[in-house]
Amino acid sequence: MRRQGTTTVEVKSGYGLTVEQEVRALRLAREVTPETTFLGAHVVPVEYADRRDDYVALVAGEMLTACAP
Repeated sequence: MRRQGTTTVEVKSGYGLTVEQEVRALRLAREVTPETTFLGAHVVPVEYADRRDDYVALVAGEMLTACAP
């Protein structure tokens, strides 16, 4: 990308679906670029299909706190 002239890249999370995996994804992304975006509510995991409010609470609480730069 650099050779082609790209000056900025943004990396989004949201695919780990757990606090640990989101933290890991963003930590690895920050090794490449400071432009990262926490996207924890990208999709609701299967295990939360019948309790979406619980997943939103996890994302907005513990997960967001853990993923904040």
